[in-house]
Amino acid sequence: MRNRWPTEVTTGTHGWFDRFGISLNRSIHPAIFSEGTDSPPFDAHLASIEINQVPLDQQAFHEIILDTLEGNRSIGYLLRGELQADRPTIIYHHGIGEVPFHSSFYRLLQPNQLAFDANLIAVRAPFHRTVHGVGRGTASVSNVLSMLAASVELIEALQTAIRSSIDQPVIVAGISLGGVVSSLHHIQYGSADRYVPILAGLALDDVFFNSALQPLVAELTDVQRRSVQHRLNFVDAFAETNPAGVHPILARDDRIVRYPVQADSFNGRPIVTIDGSHLSASISSRLLREHLSNVVTLTQYT
Repeated sequence: MRNRWPTEVTTGTHGWFDRFGISLNRSIHPAIFSEGTDSPPFDAHLASIEINQVPLDQQAFHEIILDTLEGNRSIGYLLRGELQADRPTIIYHHGIGEVPFHSSFYRLLQPNQLAFDANLIAVRAPFHRTVHGVGRGTASVSNVLSMLAASVELIEALQTAIRSSIDQPVIVAGISLGGVVSSLHHIQYGSADRYVPILAGLALDDVFFNSALQPLVAELTDVQRRSVQHRLNFVDAFAETNPAGVHPILARDDRIVRYPVQADSFNGRPIVTIDGSHLSASISSRLLREHLSNVVTLTQYT
């Protein structure tokens, strides 16, 4: 399946969108990994986090302070609308640097227009209370892994709470960073019915070292680079899972989440492909919404 991007947006323009966005980030954030490349593995970060309670009886933003290997971290979730027992639930995770965290949630899921007949929950990762906080989140490898682990654990706590009162499917979706989080939840828990990683793959190391994002990364030695690659590549871990419930969507002209590499990272899983760069595809709301809607429909009738 291939959906066409409007013809007036050329391939060259797609690449310009990604490069322009990166140039803006260079001016406001410290170099990526400038504060450290050593880190425990992702599994250790995940094991260190415990979330005891996630209330679902109040339509509001709920903040949680977690104790992680990198210290206390603030995460949270927004419950949009009253949970209904006869509807599936979509747990959605934002992209990297998305402040406010619910911008793409409102743009893609359109809760005010009731675009989905589903319960809707938006997750906020650590470091995403402010724009300047985001830079701290990528200043070290350990911060990146801690951020990913916190979001994965929160999603698991949410889906567990939902299952206790609602006998309907749970879909985990996310864009960019949120797509990585979605796939990691699939690898670690696989407890949701469907996963929709949007503009994201399993080779997170490629994003930092081989994409248009590379100019933002600090100068590293060969040893440091290999260590980071080992910590941030989840391709083999995904290959060990049953991918039947994972439904990726990627952009062919993405200069950040590079299409050939990230499509292969899903180990043969069918990929829905749209045209556009990482940034231009991320605002192609109709196409992304259509893909998510198709997955929700598939979930309800299979």
